[in-house]
Amino acid sequence: MFRFKFTKCFSFKPVKPERRTRRRLDVSYLPFFSNSQDIEFKQVNLNSAADEVRYSFIVHKSVTCLDLSVGEYRNREKLCYTMCAYKNKILSRRYILYKYHLDVTNSLDDNVSKFNESIYKICSHNECFYLNEVSIVDKSVYNIEFMSYVKEAIQKSNHKIRSVMRFIKFLNVQKGDLVTIYYDFLELMAEEREDSELVYKFLQIEPLFLNELFFYNYKPHLVDFVLYHATRLKRRLLDEVRIDWRPSLFIGSLECLSLLIKYGYNYPFFREQYLLCFKGAIEYYIREHRGSDVNLAGNSFSSKRRRYLFLHTVFFLLCNDSIQSTESKELVYLFWESIPDAFFTRNELNHACDKHHFMEPERSILIQNYESKVSSSKSMETPIPRSLVHLCRCSIRECMGSNFELPFGVDSLLIPEDFKKYLRLEIPYESEST
Repeated sequence: MFRFKFTKCFSFKPVKPERRTRRRLDVSYLPFFSNSQDIEFKQVNLNSAADEVRYSFIVHKSVTCLDLSVGEYRNREKLCYTMCAYKNKILSRRYILYKYHLDVTNSLDDNVSKFNESIYKICSHNECFYLNEVSIVDKSVYNIEFMSYVKEAIQKSNHKIRSVMRFIKFLNVQKGDLVTIYYDFLELMAEEREDSELVYKFLQIEPLFLNELFFYNYKPHLVDFVLYHATRLKRRLLDEVRIDWRPSLFIGSLECLSLLIKYGYNYPFFREQYLLCFKGAIEYYIREHRGSDVNLAGNSFSSKRRRYLFLHTVFFLLCNDSIQSTESKELVYLFWESIPDAFFTRNELNHACDKHHFMEPERSILIQNYESKVSSSKSMETPIPRSLVHLCRCSIRECMGSNFELPFGVDSLLIPEDFKKYLRLEIPYESEST
């Protein structure tokens, strides 16, 4: 219920004004009254949505965003003004005239918005409904108390994405409010496979949330949902998001690369700034978590591309312990299955470790894991080009990926089912006799 706090705020003493010689009121006359009897000022504390609705009925005007007259939400207006109260507020030196219905020029009354700014001031207090100050105790009371009903309504809907967008419009959800319900809404509509334009519109309300979803709070089913709809619309979603790669690589995770590969995103996956931050992220991680210093300056490989393939391999095998396998396939394996480049030999890896001052523990982990999870004993000894069938797979995937046809476009190809699985990277590396 309401809690009313009464305070003595304004004191004025009536002073007889000079006789007016013109019809227009001299608003520059200061003050109108001073040191009169105290005028009661009332504060109304509203503790819940129910209190706000009750008070709205009392004053016959909306207190917050719920407009009872039309039964819908408007902009988050925390004030409840009548025209009279508006004038009291704007013309703070004239509110006594309105309170006691003293004579005021009609032309001045009806043109509040046309007053010269020098004769009035706008205060930031939530004073409304004459001399009542309405205080909303819990600013997010609507989001808190209504969200359970919103979720229930969306769950019962046959078109959850449309329901989500209607509620966002209905509640006038702003960027600052979306952070508390972003993942809840994504979870509710994650099974939907229609209305891709509405999904994209939802994601664009605050694109920076995608940065968190992909790199900090990675949830495979939600990332898959986002990539599915972006692919249907033929859009590279992350190209439109400004990503700060230093924290994303230093403290985030690259688990999302497994799904990016699935949807036909080709190395290097992101814009150039992503590669430029790789060196510092690896040096930082090895220093902080493995207690040794490495210096990744310079290039010990035959090309810049091969150097960055080495950095990715080091990152996957040494630097990110949170990376888990995807359906029994580790990310480093998927990475090398998606590119046409020849495997590293043991000599290449040892030479790179020497140049960059890798300690023996890191060197052993890197080479042993690379041989067991990516390469083979034979290719570790001698440089061997990748097989022709693998190069064909990479070319086909690159073409299909650029046309947004992965992974589902593979189903329409008139080829044996085993070849389809091979294109999707779902079966092991081809036999050496191929």
